[in-house]
Amino acid sequence: MIIFDNKIYINQHPVLRINYDIDIRLINNELLFNNIDKTVELARIEYEKGLCKKSFIILVDFNKLKRDTVDISKIKIILKYVLNKYISDIEKCVIYNYNIFWKFLISMIMSIIDTDAKKKICFRKNLDI
Repeated sequence: MIIFDNKIYINQHPVLRINYDIDIRLINNELLFNNIDKTVELARIEYEKGLCKKSFIILVDFNKLKRDTVDISKIKIILKYVLNKYISDIEKCVIYNYNIFWKFLISMIMSIIDTDAKKKICFRKNLDI
């Protein structure tokens, strides 16, 4: 599930993060989509208050992902949902702290997204945020 981190802004963009404590394999897609929509709405409220820019940054820290909770098919479904609904709202997606194992997963994900979405993704092998 996604959370809005109102304690950090990057260049005045709100930051959305993954809640790594939740096993997405156990949550149905509609509940996941509802969570994403509500989280994006929280970021939009901040924008409407004049506290930040409209587009948001997504941070994905692979150091915090648990291998046994990763479901590639579920990730693809979530990714397609987010890209179809929110592509214009995403400033950047920063994927960081990944290793060889995760690089394979990242390659699979990159193969299903379009060129415009790929331009919004940046990679940092090691990053401390």
